[in-house]
Amino acid sequence: MDLVKCPRCGEMYSPSYRTCPFCEEDEEPGKKLFQSRGGRRVSNSANRKKAYSARGALAAVLILVLALLAWYLFGDKIKENFARNDLPDTTVVDPVNPDGETDPGNETDANVPDGTDPTGDPNPTDDPQPGEQTSPVVPDPAVDVSGAVLNKTDYTAEVGQTVQLSVSGTQATPTWRVEDSSVATVSDSGAVVGVAGGTTTVVATVGNRELTCIVRIKGGNAAPQQSSTGNPTLNKTDFTAKVGERVQLKVSGTSSAVAWSIGNSNVASIDANGVVRGVHAGTTTAYAKVDGKVLECIVRIK
Repeated sequence: MDLVKCPRCGEMYSPSYRTCPFCEEDEEPGKKLFQSRGGRRVSNSANRKKAYSARGALAAVLILVLALLAWYLFGDKIKENFARNDLPDTTVVDPVNPDGETDPGNETDANVPDGTDPTGDPNPTDDPQPGEQTSPVVPDPAVDVSGAVLNKTDYTAEVGQTVQLSVSGTQATPTWRVEDSSVATVSDSGAVVGVAGGTTTVVATVGNRELTCIVRIKGGNAAPQQSSTGNPTLNKTDFTAKVGERVQLKVSGTSSAVAWSIGNSNVASIDANGVVRGVHAGTTTAYAKVDGKVLECIVRIK
């Protein structure tokens, strides 16, 4: 049978075909095509396999390059993460507060030991301890005391005589004290009573000022007197009483007159007969001056 040569692809085919079957295979996708190469026919599927293998190799090279670049940029962080995951868990759990939550109402400095003051005081306390002296009350600076004056700055009185001192020119309430209670005593209201002959000073404190009055007491036991027995004694040398309670002090062993005084009239008062009355909680001393001697009795008011 004579074969016909295709003018397009140069392939020989049977004349029973109206057109070249080889050219039709090239035009239809998915069909095997054949090419002439050196007198041999090579299918296009082989060419595609070669192309696919070349692309796969190129993709593998590209992935390797990207992996090396990622390791160069982020290798240190990756190694740190692996090292951190390998470390054992050393978290310390607080047995008092295992959840680690803090109390917002009781926040303290973690560096300050329990029971100590963050300011450095190892024994912080707000309340004074028994027997501890409290700080004096600071006067109200809003009260004007610049015009405060005493009604007397110097006077003379007899033993047992009472002289009333007062402060004017200010609304501040004065506090009173006497420098020598064996000569005179002063009450919370400023009443001064002569105890024995001598000179002393009464001080009135108003705000940040101190007003003074010289008190001269004459008569009484200014000079020592001879005792009938020479051994006067007090019936009490130490006692405790309540606020408002009265305690009688007496001197025995002498017939001489006794001059009574109290060390702190804010704690207790004493009259000319030796009756002590509790005024405010505290401790002071009652004095009995007789025959040139001073007898003492500790007075505790609770």
